[in-house]
Amino acid sequence: PPSRIPDPLAVARRPGHRLGDTRRICPETGVSREIVNMLTIPGRSLASCAAALAAALLLLAAPATPAAGTRVLPLQQMIARYADADSRFIEIDDVTLHYKDQGAGPAVLLIHGSAGDIGDFDGWTPTLVQKGWRVVRLDLPGFGLSGPVVNGNYSIDHVQSLIDGLMDEIGIERFAVVGTSYGGLAAFRYAATRNDRITGLVIMNSAGVEYGKQEVDPTTGEKKFYAASVSDTVSREATAANFRKAFGDPSKITDKWVDRKVDFSNIVGRDKEAVGAWCSATAGAGCSL
Repeated sequence: PPSRIPDPLAVARRPGHRLGDTRRICPETGVSREIVNMLTIPGRSLASCAAALAAALLLLAAPATPAAGTRVLPLQQMIARYADADSRFIEIDDVTLHYKDQGAGPAVLLIHGSAGDIGDFDGWTPTLVQKGWRVVRLDLPGFGLSGPVVNGNYSIDHVQSLIDGLMDEIGIERFAVVGTSYGGLAAFRYAATRNDRITGLVIMNSAGVEYGKQEVDPTTGEKKFYAASVSDTVSREATAANFRKAFGDPSKITDKWVDRKVDFSNIVGRDKEAVGAWCSATAGAGCSL
């Protein structure tokens, strides 16, 4: 159960716990003791809330986006920087998933694509909530603020099991599912194998459907978008160029968007995680690192 996880993110992993919870206030600082604990560095013993908060502020103050990525940014630092009051964390099958559950009404699950994260649906969510939907979205394992798959199994079958676990935990039995790119593959495979749970399916530019070719680097023969995902370094310039080329309206790729993508791509271990996700998308179930 999430409550037994002995690390600084344990509180955030409890089902339904929001980062904005202000219970157990540090008397020295007026800041939630749980939030301070979440922001501190794993393995470091701190004597007081004040010392913990000082360490957390140093972590937050550290430069986040490197000029050229080196896959060295701690996941905890990115959680401190990008999680918000709607962020929730839960552990399913040894994978820590970041998700948001907003609105009320019939449920819809939004699944992002390659190099994607929860923030990709920031524009959709308020509109869907206003129209009476309960909107659930998650960072797939190895993306955004979710953790890696401990056993290296990034197969679509495993992703489907994680979706089952998440939706069971938050009490949603039936829902529509929307997926784009890599998320489209997860969405239509889920709908095909669990049609008793699915009320509707929308896929966009879905992986797993043959209808065109991705741009290939003529010098290496590699698919450019995926090659950038699994390279040793991720630069801001290349990230901006790739997304602006992929979007129908490049003006929607803001500096803030690029900063988030570069930061998430440079989290420690994300090169291996990208290989796992790519392998599952191209080779199907059974792919592991």
